[in-house]
Amino acid sequence: MKLKSLAVILVVAGLALAFYGFSGNVSAANVNVTFTILATQTLTISGTPVAFSGVTLDVPTAAQTVAVTVKSNVAYNLTYTAPANFTDGSKVVPIERLTYNNTPFVTGPVTLQTAHPRTTGPGVTHSYDYVLTVAFDDADPGSYTGTITYTVSP
Repeated sequence: MKLKSLAVILVVAGLALAFYGFSGNVSAANVNVTFTILATQTLTISGTPVAFSGVTLDVPTAAQTVAVTVKSNVAYNLTYTAPANFTDGSKVVPIERLTYNNTPFVTGPVTLQTAHPRTTGPGVTHSYDYVLTVAFDDADPGSYTGTITYTVSP
């Protein structure tokens, strides 16, 4: 019986060594990971520059499409600002002579999209067909320029 008890004790001791003795002390620690995602918007424009050549007075030009693509991880607003006039030195043509989707441009800022839902994948493209109709009264010959600025914000 003593031999049997001794054998049991040796087996138990061997198992204890196998689980604890050979592996050394076991310790564990945690790493907590935290991060903040910021509201992010990107805006790209294709179809630029817009160049109307050989403009005939009082006749609408062929439409030129400007595509404004927005990627945003929050709802966003899309606006534009435009100058009061296209200029060539001191000569001017009112900005209203240029339209987008049959709407005259104005100086602005003008809101095109309000609280548009967040985007996924490649984003959302807003297309604007630019048409220029220069009135005969604006007929001073020249090469006119103006810059329209699009802005995306949360």
